Amino acid sequence: MFKPWQARYPKRIRMIDAPTAGGGEPPADPGTNDAGEHVDWEAKYHDAMKHSREWENRAKANSDAADRLKAMEDAKLSETEKLTKRAEAAEKALADMKTAQERLDWKTAAAKVTGVPVDLIRGATEEEINAHAEALKTYLSTVSKPTAPNVPNPSGTPKTKTGKDNPNSLLLRQLFGTN
Repeated sequence: MFKPWQARYPKRIRMIDAPTAGGGEPPADPGTNDAGEHVDWEAKYHDAMKHSREWENRAKANSDAADRLKAMEDAKLSETEKLTKRAEAAEKALADMKTAQERLDWKTAAAKVTGVPVDLIRGATEEEINAHAEALKTYLSTVSKPTAPNVPNPSGTPKTKTGKDNPNSLLLRQLFGTN
């Protein structure tokens, strides 16, 4: 007997993992390659790690060789050249220290004139430092300092409005209908 729903649905339900009706092959096993041979993934991992360690050792050897080459080049320099390089480095460090001390002196002088803390003043030249100190002084003079409220009698009780001036009494009178 023919049922109308049978016309809409096939007699055989095809599953996703099932082979196709056209004789297709089942899905490949993850442990095999395209030729169907078994692949030992653990052995491949160990081979890759061995290869990685070889390259790491080569890099360390090259680093050691570069250090030895640098030492040989330094040994070839004459004593005068070595002393010249050392003196140039020392002179540069001294110049940097003098510059830093000079800036600190400028900041200290600007701080004494303006009353601004030295740590807040910025600048590379004396003019920049003085301008920044003046700008900070101007700004700080316009900013109001926080103040505590003035309490005339701290041990007393606060004064409250009584009678018809008190907004709460007006509300109470309206709620309870009293005058």
